[in-house]
Amino acid sequence: MKEKEYWDLYDENLKLTDKRVIRDEEEIPDGYYHLSVEIWIINSKKELLILKSDYDYSKFFPGKWKCLTGNLMSGENEYECCNRNAKFKIGIPLNTDKIKVIGIHKKPKYHFAYYTCILEDDIDIESLNLNDNFYINAKFVSKEELNTMQNNGEIAYYLIERIENEVLDYM
Repeated sequence: MKEKEYWDLYDENLKLTDKRVIRDEEEIPDGYYHLSVEIWIINSKKELLILKSDYDYSKFFPGKWKCLTGNLMSGENEYECCNRNAKFKIGIPLNTDKIKVIGIHKKPKYHFAYYTCILEDDIDIESLNLNDNFYINAKFVSKEELNTMQNNGEIAYYLIERIENEVLDYM
């Protein structure tokens, strides 16, 4: 049996409260938020690591290219969340000392907020061990390749604004 996962809840100002919910069992009440991370990994060639999601149509944006993502579990901070998700989803630990949080954005309709995190590090793509329940492929792309993929509809559309407004400055 799968162990229950708890999410801490944050108020309108994204301050931690004493409330939490059980993931997939309890609704997040109005006025509260759950936190997640988006981890954008950029190598020394200024290429962006993107990951192709699996084709499970019960999940969001199947078959689209994305960044590494994850939800903060109860008691966890954004850096711990980044590292845990990297180990689980792509099979490697991250150097959390190099992670920069460059933004936090609320999505009131969905009761969550996400940290936009940048990691400038030379990840060896050959060392990745993809958890195929999440990602089926990985590659580094240049700005030009990323732009072409966006124009072709290959990138999960919800990420395009973040890429253009936050991530491209690091590439």
